[in-house]
Amino acid sequence: MKTQKINSILLAAAFFALVQLSFAQEAQKEIAMANTKTESKIDNWVLLGSHVVNYAIDRDVITLNETTERYKSLKFSVKNGELNLLKCTVHFEDADNKDVDFGTSSGQERIVNLEGNTHEISKITFWYGTKVSADQKAVVEVYGKK
Repeated sequence: MKTQKINSILLAAAFFALVQLSFAQEAQKEIAMANTKTESKIDNWVLLGSHVVNYAIDRDVITLNETTERYKSLKFSVKNGELNLLKCTVHFEDADNKDVDFGTSSGQERIVNLEGNTHEISKITFWYGTKVSADQKAVVEVYGKK
């Protein structure tokens, strides 16, 4: 009987610890997201989307969710890993596209200037190559500036 009580108490304590850990992890995620939003508001950049990239030469798409906003510039930011952005295509709602070749330059940020802000962006396709020595998958974040 004592063994069952002890097991029940241990099980309840483990469950309580797991719940507390889950809440702590959620709080850390919310703080990180708030910091990202704060950073982007300081210099007027708005996060449009992000994507965890694969290990390879590949392409991915960030689709904007029914926004009617128009942006003058886009900023590609690479976090948590090493990545060579090769090129991107900005797809506009009016079926027009803008192709941007990043060339051989490297770095963690790229800024793309859009001529005026006369188009609503529907999606952004980007091509990349990961570095062979990368320990973890990189995250590409795309910001827009009005």
